[in-house]
Amino acid sequence: MIKILSVKNDPKDLSTYVIKYQETKGVFMNVVTLSCDEPGLPEFDAAFKTLRKDFCILAAMQPAETVKGADPMERVYVSSVSAHEGTDKTTFSLTGKVYDPYIGDYLTISLPSVGQDCLGKTIPLDIQELFTQAEKYVQGERAQQNLFDQEENPEAEEQDLRVVS
Repeated sequence: MIKILSVKNDPKDLSTYVIKYQETKGVFMNVVTLSCDEPGLPEFDAAFKTLRKDFCILAAMQPAETVKGADPMERVYVSSVSAHEGTDKTTFSLTGKVYDPYIGDYLTISLPSVGQDCLGKTIPLDIQELFTQAEKYVQGERAQQNLFDQEENPEAEEQDLRVVS
């Protein structure tokens, strides 16, 4: 069983994922950190993009339009989401990077931990979707293919048998 603890993405290249998760097999538990630049499923990136508006709601900010016709949300990237389980409730922490055109670089904004009961109805669902996509990524489901599934090719097996015979 896999339980996602945190998901990070580098907003500069949008391709390096760092996923910290707890893996339980029987009575054994292991905390693993996976760092990989293999592209995720499109749904994984979409889950990160969905959190942009959620991040702005929690930060009580509205990014200004700096280029006419450009969506100001495109300047906001959620770079990290983590879950912390306490004895009585689960809290979530979000970190975002907001591009500041005046300095030409990203500013990092870390929000304090927020309890699940204070997030409203949609934000926990968006976080759960991100964690679901992260779990799929850990299990090998990537943009190109599933890394752990081997396609069975009966013709290749026959060729191998003919060579041995």
